[in-house]
Amino acid sequence: MAMVEIRQFDRSFTAALTDITLRSLEAMHDGTRAEVFDNIYKPFYLHDEDPGNTDTLLAIIEAQPEAIWVASIADDVVGFIAVRMNNVDALGEVFMLTVSPAHQGKGVGQSLLSHVETVLRNKGMKIVTVETITQDFAPPAKRIYENLGYDPWPVERFFKIL
Repeated sequence: MAMVEIRQFDRSFTAALTDITLRSLEAMHDGTRAEVFDNIYKPFYLHDEDPGNTDTLLAIIEAQPEAIWVASIADDVVGFIAVRMNNVDALGEVFMLTVSPAHQGKGVGQSLLSHVETVLRNKGMKIVTVETITQDFAPPAKRIYENLGYDPWPVERFFKIL
């Protein structure tokens, strides 16, 4: 496996992260759409003007660029991770973990998550949480979390459009 370098985000990475987001979420969206009612799926996952949740990424970049780390291999951006921190509860949340399809299953996501665990620990977080979809088309994400010692928590989310 090639050496994965983890760096703090800077705005020069924006286009690469947007591209990775669009490519990596394509298969997930196809599988999710089949499982979720359109009235919930469309506003939560896809928007007519934003077919890959890049608006979420751009909002994070605008609000908290310091909460994003980027993975690269030989100067090619191959993934990123974004976190939120709740200092009251000492809880870190992995908000986005996205790896280019060509690099999935090669340790990039694991490297990003391990790096962020260290950052969160150093910032006083006691727990880190990450969420993924439960359908069978998400095994790479689940494998990363299981390999790093994460325990699933039996939670269901319910949605209603207001």
